[in-house]
Amino acid sequence: TGLQNGVAIAGDYISAASFFGISGMIYLQGYDGIIYAIGFLVGWPIILFLMAERLRNLGKFNFTDIAAYTLDEQKISILAAFGSLTVVTFYLI
Repeated sequence: TGLQNGVAIAGDYISAASFFGISGMIYLQGYDGIIYAIGFLVGWPIILFLMAERLRNLGKFNFTDIAAYTLDEQKISILAAFGSLTVVTFYLI
């Protein structure tokens, strides 16, 4: 449902990794880190409002679905799988 999707997005947004990452950036970069954190907070709702209705109208829920819809589905799916595995591998390391 829409509520479940919203809760999942909010959970990703306020996850511990985001919190510690932004806190660490402010600690290391000072004022520049604060500007980055504010940009992160301001940019998320703007992108959400600009893209959410278009995604819903297409019946797609992420970038891979949209890219597969407009381009070659098999190549995009393979590329997305390798990208996901690469990121997960670095997280595990």
